[in-house]
Amino acid sequence: TQKWVLLDKVSKKTRFLTQVAAELQLKNITVVSSRCEDFHNAAGFDSILSRAFGSLSLFIETTKHLLAKNGKLIAMKAKYPADELANLPEDIAVIVQPLVINGFNVERHVVLLERKERG
Repeated sequence: TQKWVLLDKVSKKTRFLTQVAAELQLKNITVVSSRCEDFHNAAGFDSILSRAFGSLSLFIETTKHLLAKNGKLIAMKAKYPADELANLPEDIAVIVQPLVINGFNVERHVVLLERKERG
């Protein structure tokens, strides 16, 4: 069973998520009210997903302590983030995939970030 940790610094949002998880009886979800910089998980996460977080560089910097060795960061962006991609560290591999949302005429992209393998 996969386990999910839902993290947000806004306690109003985490109270809502806690209520939803309880009502849907989702036993594999833990909701935490904390800034990601202040949260720690010894095992690390296989993936970290964000929406409306800030720049990709900030996302990497503030979550790198939470990522497992071969973990991946996944970010949702509206417009293609060319400027943000240009400012990423050289050891980060990037895949950007346009996202089509049926019924909406909006531009969205999913950005996958991971450390490049050394070799």
